Amino acid sequence: MIIILTDNNEYSSKFVISYIKAFKMNVIKLDKNSTLRKYSSTELINLIRTASGVWLNSSDFIDVNSTIKNLVREFKVFNEYLHFLAENNCNCLGSLMSEFNHNKLIDIEIARMFELKTPNSYIVNNIKDIEEL
Repeated sequence: MIIILTDNNEYSSKFVISYIKAFKMNVIKLDKNSTLRKYSSTELINLIRTASGVWLNSSDFIDVNSTIKNLVREFKVFNEYLHFLAENNCNCLGSLMSEFNHNKLIDIEIARMFELKTPNSYIVNNIKDIEEL
């Protein structure tokens, strides 16, 4: 079984799900708005632990911002735990925790250090600089 974690209306995941199903594989699509309504915490942990693969596309397991203020911290901790399980217990494509906490400018600089081709990048903070490009 493969888990795809994506936003509910994310376009590309529909094609990926169709492609995977063509190989007669089970796919479970999770999105942060409905995950906890569909599965208990224990069920969700077991799904992730038993998945043969996880694609962390563009969402969280839980919408922590829509919870009661007192629960936000607990949900954030649980959400990070679910990401940890997904990224470390099976074949996982992507890392949303890394994605949320990275700096694209640093990524480009590292790529250049390894002599990879990178797009031209400009750091500007006013319209005049943009006009001069």
